Amino acid sequence: MKIFKIYRFICVILLSFILILTTNQLKLNAYNSFLSTNEHHHGLILAKISNNDLNYFTNLGLMKGHLLVGKELLNLSEYEQSEPHFGHPVDEIYGDLEPQLKTRNIPAFNQDLITLHELVKFSPQDPKVSYQYDLAMKKIDQAIAFLPESKRQNPEFIIKVITKLLNIAQEEYSAAIITNKIVEIIEYQDAKGFALYSDILFNSIQNNLSTENPSLAKKLALNLKEIKQVFPSAKAPPKAVIAPEGFSQLVSQFTI
Repeated sequence: MKIFKIYRFICVILLSFILILTTNQLKLNAYNSFLSTNEHHHGLILAKISNNDLNYFTNLGLMKGHLLVGKELLNLSEYEQSEPHFGHPVDEIYGDLEPQLKTRNIPAFNQDLITLHELVKFSPQDPKVSYQYDLAMKKIDQAIAFLPESKRQNPEFIIKVITKLLNIAQEEYSAAIITNKIVEIIEYQDAKGFALYSDILFNSIQNNLSTENPSLAKKLALNLKEIKQVFPSAKAPPKAVIAPEGFSQLVSQFTI
């Protein structure tokens, strides 16, 4: 009887020990699962923030592309053709951008864009156009400057922005051309404007990229040069320099 009691006591101790181990393991598994889930959630948040920055900069870049090609058309005295490009930033883009401007506490500048558009529409030769153009560009640059310099000077991030701009340019170019003829002039000009600003953006990080990866910097610079040659002027030529398929191939080559 005494031996049986001792045996039973040992069994109870062993069972208790096993139960403690099992409970601790379950707690550890739950904790690891919690960490994994929250790391994943945190990663999604970071990705969302990064994606917001990318879309934010891309929208501002589209605005600048429109204004650049519009100004080029004004300089060519193509007043009627220039007008839509001064309207697109406020009519097509600003509404999508506005929530992010508010989130980032960036002063609104839609009225500056509206004033510029109205000047170009009703009195394109007015000396005030040049002043209002510079002001609108300055407001867009100030909105871009709200992004940290570490991001604005980061070649990887800027290349992503340029890639998005060029992909949109490719869509516009494809919509403009039928059987090697430019049938949608505004879309052709949109594509030129986005290519123009893509080149300006690349120039802003070319030195940094040349230091980090000289061969890549050279490759992308040559690629952008070929893309710009597709648009000899903001005034659409009688025939397209290259077919949409060829332009798509050029755009696809702008990659890391």
